[in-house]
Amino acid sequence: MPEHVATVDKFTQKYGISGGHNANAFYDAVKEYNVKIVRETPTGVKGITEVEYLIPTKDRAGNLTGNYEPTTETKTIYDPNIFSDQKILELGQQAATKGYKDAMASKNGQANVSVDGVNFRIYVDKTTGTVRNFHPN
Repeated sequence: MPEHVATVDKFTQKYGISGGHNANAFYDAVKEYNVKIVRETPTGVKGITEVEYLIPTKDRAGNLTGNYEPTTETKTIYDPNIFSDQKILELGQQAATKGYKDAMASKNGQANVSVDGVNFRIYVDKTTGTVRNFHPN
């Protein structure tokens, strides 16, 4: 999970940027994959921003068309100058502990939890009971 939060796991045409909640990693991926940022909205927490972006379209040969998918994707990112990767990891682990029962009781194995003013979404595997992922939300 530390890698998912701090670095980009992958990019797909269908789902966009996976991981990369660290703002530096996210903006590097934006450049690398020709993603178009539509809106950046500060949250109530200094250093946490919600970014809406569009995925570029490709033709059958895999070349960029210059157009974008019509649906925006959303990513919550953190400024590593305000929150270190380690701090986000620690807060996320606290969120996972705090929201575990709610996530296990939920239909989709997810819960939204706030720790020190930072909102996180946690994901659990309801079959094994393990925390699969968490990220700022």
